[in-house]
Amino acid sequence: MRTATIRVPNDLSVVAGDRVDVLITTATKQRQTTTMLQNAKVVAADQNTRVVTLLVSAEDAQKIMNASEGKSTLRLWKSD
Repeated sequence: MRTATIRVPNDLSVVAGDRVDVLITTATKQRQTTTMLQNAKVVAADQNTRVVTLLVSAEDAQKIMNASEGKSTLRLWKSD
């Protein structure tokens, strides 16, 4: 497992231990949003800078690195 840190533009309040989906919006001629990762565990979150660190596989960390030009958003999973 690896950690990957992303900056999220929205004011979603997440804390360590939460599970999130990572969505990416690309700015092409037509904006397109796709789900890049599902059920990623939040290991750290800084609400002031809106930086979130996720625990992901090596493959998923590479996906995040490759998608750095898009706009990232998180969708919080419901806690059980």
